[in-house]
Amino acid sequence: MMQNDRWSFWLGHLIDVVRVNAVCERTIEGQQGWLKRRKLGMDQVIYLGNIFLRLSRSRIWMLPNCAVWVRWEIDCFRLLYGDRCHPQWVGDRGFWVEAMPGKSLLVRLEQGALTVDMMAAAGQAFHRAHSIHSDFFQAGWSHGDSHLANVLYDEVSQTASLIDFETQHWRHLSETDRQADDLLIFVLDILGRCDNWEKLLPAFFQSYDRPAVLHQLHQHLTLPQGWEKVLWATRSNYLATHTLSARLVIARSHIP
Repeated sequence: MMQNDRWSFWLGHLIDVVRVNAVCERTIEGQQGWLKRRKLGMDQVIYLGNIFLRLSRSRIWMLPNCAVWVRWEIDCFRLLYGDRCHPQWVGDRGFWVEAMPGKSLLVRLEQGALTVDMMAAAGQAFHRAHSIHSDFFQAGWSHGDSHLANVLYDEVSQTASLIDFETQHWRHLSETDRQADDLLIFVLDILGRCDNWEKLLPAFFQSYDRPAVLHQLHQHLTLPQGWEKVLWATRSNYLATHTLSARLVIARSHIP
């Protein structure tokens, strides 16, 4: 491992191990779901995390105000899923939401069961979500942290769903730039974790089918330098720089 790669690995690992929110199962009125709460004493961690995100030219930030964060998560669930789920405040530091069907794509991958059909379903889920108007952005909605663990796949309905809305894109960014960033985060996770990424990505791109956003993604898929390179290390599972660079070239060629 090159010295710069080693430095990126350890800094990225430090960023990854810090979790500002805690999640646990909780049943309310007979309904199984998930309780998510902001840990105490996380204000300074979030402050430092946002400094890193700015230095790394990230397009997202963590919401430091607990009430603002909870409201954003609840609003996103309601916007994307309407009557399918009913998130609700729990205390002043968290919220509860019904368990959605399916397992995350990361779990599917770890079980050796991540398929092309699942990636096509994920593309359709992103297409649908990005087509929804957000009053906050006054344009199409975007996720901000769209890695494999935040996409569920349900084998019964053969559909995918987006979850976990802990971060937020900067409001001043264009709709296309924000949504291309969602795809970038997802693609980097695939490139860093999946051995069969060359089969998975075309299915995802084709089912997503939003040409303007895919064109913007094509512009983004070039290895950066400096702090942004460190951010990409965390998003690509610390893939060696030369390997990631080679995979990015092929990934761009698969974009319709």
